[in-house]
Amino acid sequence: MTSFSRLPILFLCIGSLFAQKSESSEGDVQLSFHAGNKHFSKSKYQAAIGEYNRSISLDPGFAPAYFNRGNARRSTGDTDQAIADYTQAILLKPRFASAYLNRGNARQDKGDLDGAIADFNKAIELNPWPAFAFNNRGTVFQSKKDFKRAMADYDRALAIDPHFALAYNNRGTVRHEMRDLEGALADYRKAIQLDGRYASAYSNRAVARTDKNDLDGAIADASRAIDINPKSAKAYQIRGRARQAKGDIPGAIRDFRKTIELAPDWAMVHQELGLLLRAQGRTDEAAAEFKTARSLDRKTQAAAKDEPVKTASPGVDATGAANADDRSAED
Repeated sequence: MTSFSRLPILFLCIGSLFAQKSESSEGDVQLSFHAGNKHFSKSKYQAAIGEYNRSISLDPGFAPAYFNRGNARRSTGDTDQAIADYTQAILLKPRFASAYLNRGNARQDKGDLDGAIADFNKAIELNPWPAFAFNNRGTVFQSKKDFKRAMADYDRALAIDPHFALAYNNRGTVRHEMRDLEGALADYRKAIQLDGRYASAYSNRAVARTDKNDLDGAIADASRAIDINPKSAKAYQIRGRARQAKGDIPGAIRDFRKTIELAPDWAMVHQELGLLLRAQGRTDEAAAEFKTARSLDRKTQAAAKDEPVKTASPGVDATGAANADDRSAED
């Protein structure tokens, strides 16, 4: 499917806003806090968590440390503890809009869509320029197949920030799902104009172009997405499907094999590769792919035997709130 985006994790770097301790104590709190931020910026999340732990031990009422520790924990996949940290930050600073936004993202990660909507609603209420929150709430409505509300939220995000590439991409995915291909292509084009390295927008436009039978355009867009992000399994799959539709079976097989190299547990692509191999008479190789698909996902068993490959669908990118690295927490 197309990929929608949430905002990048909001990250705080706070000076004297929360300083109520002695000068030396506050200095230690800030030193640990900023050391954690530096580790986070280098994707050293466990080291960052250690520094935030120290900052919190020195000042248990320092909301930004809970907030940033939540971001670090979410980055390691520890979503439950991330939610706990965002909740503590909110208890300490009830008008902390970014904490509601990031907790909404984490709740969406866990599939708690109603909880995510509630948090995004609060972020919108507290934030006078809530483009990020409207975008993120739109992704939840889209996950719930409530396309009308999703479209309305993306429209609101773009009314606030007309240069918001992620919201154009996401609105494009809604239009795509509603079969408004021209509208989707226009939104993907705008997202790419605003951010020429937006790999997901190129991938999504490739899917739309495939659906319009513009196979050369689809292959070009998927190739551009791969140039930007060589580890994008989805882009290789999209290009493989376009090549298959164009009759370039060897090229499609290469792309599906690369997809599997990057995402070996993607049962559907094992199925697609198996169908191509079987069509070429390479029955032993095909049987191996079907067997892998069945072992990965029993639900694909019938499809792996008989069903035609379905067209790709566009993907929505969900955006997360930015990490607090150069911002102040809301009062």
